[in-house]
Amino acid sequence: MMTGEGKTLAAVAPAYLNALTGKGVHVVTVNEYLARRDAVWMGQIYRALGMTVACLVPNGAFLYDPLYKAPEEGSGAATQNPQESKLLDKERDTTGSFLIQQEFLRPASRGEAYRADIVYGTNHEFGFDYLRDNLAYRLEDQVQRERHFAIN
Repeated sequence: MMTGEGKTLAAVAPAYLNALTGKGVHVVTVNEYLARRDAVWMGQIYRALGMTVACLVPNGAFLYDPLYKAPEEGSGAATQNPQESKLLDKERDTTGSFLIQQEFLRPASRGEAYRADIVYGTNHEFGFDYLRDNLAYRLEDQVQRERHFAIN
C-alpha cells in the first residue's frame, strides 16, 4: 500500500485477532515517530477491545494509557487526571489534526512493554532486543517473550 492508503488501520484487525491468543503481536514500523503515533492512535481502538498496547523507542519503552499525562518540562511527577485527558481528546477531535499525545504514553520497562498484547516498534528495536536477549546470562534478564506474530 502507498503512503496514506490506510496501512495503520488495516493492520488493526489482524493484530487484534492474533493478540487474542495471548502470545503477543509485534507491529513493525519504519521509524520511531510512527511507532509512537500508531501506539497512541490505534491504542484507543485496542483499549476499547480490551488489549494493552506498548511502543519501543531507542533507550526506552512506553505503554499506552489514556489517563496518563506526561510531566511538563521542569515540573515534577506526572499526573493522571481523566478530565484533562478528555479535554485533550476533544481538542484533537475539534482541530481534526493528529499530533502525538505524549501524555498518553506512560514510561515502562522494556520487559513490561513486551508483555503488552500489541507492541509497536522499529525493526532495529526488535532486532537489537533479540540480540541482547541472546547475550543474557540468565533467563530473567531477557525482555522479549516468545515470538508469535509480527506485522511489517
